Amino acid sequence: RSPASALAPLLREPAAVAVAARAVPDIALDYLAGLGATQEQLDAARRELSSGLGDELRVHLLAGTADGEALDELSLARRGFTRLARGTLAVVLLVWLLYASIDLNRWIGSPAARRLLVCRKAAALALPRLAVYALGALLAGIEVLFALGEADGRGVAALACYVAAMSALSLLLAVCVRSEAVPAVLVPFAAAAGFILSPVLADVGALFPRLAPLTNALPVTLYLRAGDGSGEALRRLALTAALLFLAALLAGGARERFARRAGAMR
Repeated sequence: RSPASALAPLLREPAAVAVAARAVPDIALDYLAGLGATQEQLDAARRELSSGLGDELRVHLLAGTADGEALDELSLARRGFTRLARGTLAVVLLVWLLYASIDLNRWIGSPAARRLLVCRKAAALALPRLAVYALGALLAGIEVLFALGEADGRGVAALACYVAAMSALSLLLAVCVRSEAVPAVLVPFAAAAGFILSPVLADVGALFPRLAPLTNALPVTLYLRAGDGSGEALRRLALTAALLFLAALLAGGARERFARRAGAMR
C-alpha cells in the first residue's frame, strides 16, 4: 500500500467523470463522421451533446458511512468540527498536565518537600497537587463536551481515562526527571505530535500506512476513538493510565533507593 491508495477511491470516480464529460462528445462526433453522417446531422448531434443531461442520466454522489447510513452535508460538517474540537481539547489538556509536571518538580525540590522525603515517597508528595491539576482538567473538559453536545457516558469515560493517563505521565516525569527543562522542552513536540500524527486534522495513519502503528498508539488517537464509541480504544487508554501510574511509582521508589545508597557510600 502507498499513500496514493488512500486517496485513489476519493479521486478516481470524479476524475473519470470529468474526463468523460470532456472527451465523450468529440469521440461521438468522430464516430458519426466516420459512419458518413452529413454536416446537418453532425450539427444536430453537437447541439444534443452540448445540452444538459436529464436527471435520469446524471450521476448523484451521496455521502454515507461504511455501514450504509446516509449523511448530509450538515452532519459531515458537524462531525468534522466536533472531531477538531475534541482533538484540540485533548492537546490543550496534554500541555496543561505537562506544565503541571514542572510545578510538581518545583514542589519536590523545595526545602519543605525535601524534609518530608525522609518519611514519605516523592510520588506520595506529588499526588495531592497532581489531583488538583487533574480535577481541573477533567472539569474543564466536561464543560467543553457539554458545549459540543458530547457529554454522554461514553464521552466522559473517555475523557476521564485520558486525563488519568496524562496525569500519570506528568507524575512519571516529575519523579524521574528532577529538571524543569525537560517537560518544558517536550511541550511543543507533544502538541505538534497530537495535532499532526493523531487524526485531529487528518487521519495520517490512513494516508501513510507505515505510520499507522505509531498513530494508533498515541493517547490523543485513543481518546478520539474511545469518544467515538470504540470499546477497545477505551480499554487501551485505561491500561495506558494504569501502566504509567505503576511505572511512576516504581521509578520513584527506585530513584529514592539509589539516592539513599549513594548517600550511604559517601
